[in-house]
Amino acid sequence: MADWSERFEDSRHTLSDAERDRQRVVQALERVEQSERDAVDGLRAAICTLVTTLRTEGASAEQAAAEVRKLIEVPATPEGAGALAPAVREALVDLALHWCTEEYARSVK
Repeated sequence: MADWSERFEDSRHTLSDAERDRQRVVQALERVEQSERDAVDGLRAAICTLVTTLRTEGASAEQAAAEVRKLIEVPATPEGAGALAPAVREALVDLALHWCTEEYARSVK
């Protein structure tokens, strides 16, 4: 499992659209782990934006899904590791992959 601090690039580096969107997914995941109100809606919006960006950059549906899975499987912060039970995190991964698949298909039309 990757260390949460490895998710962010050096702040001196200019972020690509996909890197920026990945960070937004991680920030939204952190809000879910903190049980903030409407956090799941924010996570869905962040995932959909990332998927659209990845598709625009040429990623396949499988590549986008792998990226989403990688982001959601890993806690956003060290505290987030204990915030969601393993079964809940796996259910969140499944839900995120569902959103990813829907958004990728929608963006193809």
